[in-house]
Amino acid sequence: MRLTLTRGDLFSFWKETMPTFQGQADKEEFFALPSAILEATWREPEGFDPDTRTLEVRTAFVADGSPIKVACMARDGSVVERVEGKVYGGLFRKLLKPARKPLGGLAFEAMLPEHGLKAYSGFPE
Repeated sequence: MRLTLTRGDLFSFWKETMPTFQGQADKEEFFALPSAILEATWREPEGFDPDTRTLEVRTAFVADGSPIKVACMARDGSVVERVEGKVYGGLFRKLLKPARKPLGGLAFEAMLPEHGLKAYSGFPE
């Protein structure tokens, strides 16, 4: 399953998350922007290359170098592979070569522990 965001979706996301400026122009203002995982998906279709898969997680308002943990799962819930890394430029991408290829495909859950966020890629239809 691939989540596709349209321009309208992105505009409404930014409109909801961006604070409205209501302070004085000559004073310093501090505010927090809420972090989000925009998309968790596979880069290529499942049948593209049976030996490798590339996962991709897109984020918003996540600092460069933030740790990310990913668990790749089979349809029965067993974990096939775990990956850890860091987000840079709002993107985490990793090429996987799973040791076993379960029937029914792979899905993954991405976690940003410092932000308390999770996203699930879903299984192929």
